[in-house]
Amino acid sequence: TRTERRVDYIGDVPAMPDELKAGRTGNQMNMAFDQQVESVDAGGNAILKITIKSLTYIAQSRDKVSLDFDSSRAADAPMPLAKLIGQSYKLRMSPSGAVLAVADANAVRAAAAGKLPGNQTAQKLVSDEAIKERHGIIALMAAQRRTVRPGDTWTDTKVVAFGLMGTDTLQQNYKLASIDRTAGGRVAVVEM
Repeated sequence: TRTERRVDYIGDVPAMPDELKAGRTGNQMNMAFDQQVESVDAGGNAILKITIKSLTYIAQSRDKVSLDFDSSRAADAPMPLAKLIGQSYKLRMSPSGAVLAVADANAVRAAAAGKLPGNQTAQKLVSDEAIKERHGIIALMAAQRRTVRPGDTWTDTKVVAFGLMGTDTLQQNYKLASIDRTAGGRVAVVEM
C-alpha cells in the first residue's frame, strides 16, 4: 500500500511557515503474509490465521525520509517493526470478502508496544482498522453478495477524505474477466 499527499506552489510565493511548505508526505508499506483458513461456519464465514513473513516500510515527511525499514536487512533487526515478523493474528471474514472481526491479535500488538516512532508505526499496522483494510477483498465487497459470471461488471462509489484539502468521490468499476482453473483450485481474475 502507498499513501501520499503532495503540495506544489506555482508562481511567486511569499515566505511560508514550515507546516505549509511544498513537498511529498506519505508512506509505502509492503507486507508479505501467509493466510491459512482454520475453519468455516455454516454461514460461510471463515476464521483466517495471518502470519507476517516480511515487511518493508518507508515514511517521508516533506520529501525527507523519516523511517526506512526492511525486514530483509540484518541491520534493521533491532528496529521495532522487526518484532512483527513471525507474529500472527486471526480474523473472521464473510463470504463477500469483508473482515467482520479481528481476533487473537494480542501477541502481535504486544510485540508492537513501545513509545518509539517505529513502535507507533507498528501499532498502526496491526490496528483493527489497518487489518480490515489490508485483508478485506474490495472487489467482492463491492459486488454486494450478488452472483457474478465472467463478463459481468459492477461499480462501487465512495467518498475519499484528503484532510485539509477536502473530499472527493471515487468510483471503482470492476469486471469479472475470467475464472481460471489452477492446481490449487479456481482463481477469479477481476479487472478494476
